[in-house]
Amino acid sequence: MKWLSRIRSRFGDFWWYSALIFIASRFGDAINIFIGAWLVPKYIPSEELGAVLPLSVFSSTLGLPIAIFGIVFLKHVNVLATEKKYGQLKTLLRSVFISIAVTFLIILLSAIIIMPHFFERIRVARGSLGILIVATGFLGSVAPIYSNALQALKRFKTISLLHILGAPIRLVVMLITLPFRPLASYFAAQSSISLTSIFISIFSLRKEISPSVKPEPYWTKENTKEILRYTLFVTLYFLPGVVNLIETTIIRQRLPSMDSAAYYMISRFAEISMYASGAILTVLFPFVSEAAAKNEKRYRLIIRAVLAAIAFGLFCTVIFFFFGDRLLSLLPNGELYSAYTPQLSILTISLTLGAALNCMILSFAAEKNFRFLWWWLPIHIAYGAALLFITGYGYIEQYLPESVISVLKEINGYGLNFILTAMLTLSIVKLLFCSLPINCKKERS
Repeated sequence: MKWLSRIRSRFGDFWWYSALIFIASRFGDAINIFIGAWLVPKYIPSEELGAVLPLSVFSSTLGLPIAIFGIVFLKHVNVLATEKKYGQLKTLLRSVFISIAVTFLIILLSAIIIMPHFFERIRVARGSLGILIVATGFLGSVAPIYSNALQALKRFKTISLLHILGAPIRLVVMLITLPFRPLASYFAAQSSISLTSIFISIFSLRKEISPSVKPEPYWTKENTKEILRYTLFVTLYFLPGVVNLIETTIIRQRLPSMDSAAYYMISRFAEISMYASGAILTVLFPFVSEAAAKNEKRYRLIIRAVLAAIAFGLFCTVIFFFFGDRLLSLLPNGELYSAYTPQLSILTISLTLGAALNCMILSFAAEKNFRFLWWWLPIHIAYGAALLFITGYGYIEQYLPESVISVLKEINGYGLNFILTAMLTLSIVKLLFCSLPINCKKERS
């Protein structure tokens, strides 16, 4: 249709594909909101509801090494795809899959050791849940390997299809399994999305990985050195992700059950503020990566992406500020959570700033610019240590001076307000540091 072609020409490929993925994602998000905000709290008791997020984050943390492979892979696939070196791309794919197989064995052994202790701390019976946690973490980390390949090759229509199909499949799985084992059903449904993504991605990549494409040597000394260097930087970037596990575990372990359940409920709405950035990020990485490889200007595009993410998040914040209590009251047991409307606004602002930050950080990674690590690691280490100390000082209270104990009691780290305020403060500090000119490379047109 000519009018669609005119719109695409007017706004450019970046915003066109961002809008396409945004619209496709909203179909899936409508179902996901129904699942997360209504179906899950309806079947999972409130005393277990607060365990959903720490279990999800723990699952993601288990798959962190594979996620690192995914980001490194995305960057180098983008370069090979731009240069149409499909033989080398196939060789790289094979190497990644071998690395994933070895890494999975390490993850499995680590999970067997760690999971019983973690489950005890968040007050969850293990049973068959442990197997599902490992499977969800593994599949959830492997699926982006394939979707990242689609992203690097700019197969945005296929990515849109993944967004459309994933949520309905998840819904069907949950409707079938929820009445039997609610908490396990949640993670079984998550795994079904990843499996769907893997199968569709493999089908879309059949041309690049078919037998007709002959593998070509890729692992030269120069390429190996470059990948190892990039992997090191990406690993240092991802390590602070453990802070998210610390946050959600503290909320479940050290706060009242009602606060941890409320955090789950308000986060279902607050995460809507990141919908725009999710679509933008999918398109932003390959565009910035290609522009950096060609030494083209790109920071104007990055700034516009950041402003778009902030504008959408602030819009959501205003809606939740005025109507949050009504929205929460519509949910199962909603009368218990409507009092947490102020906390919903705080969390939404925090996630909005996080969405803007993601646009900036991922853009730096796309252009192989890791100057931000000089402040990224120390800030997260200090934040994680402070959270653990303030909320867990009771373990070492006998060794602390009375003056310190008085200050810690005044802070009241055992409340949801403190955790959310700490999260918001961290987002503001990171965004300020990220905005420093020292993080940016000079552009050449």
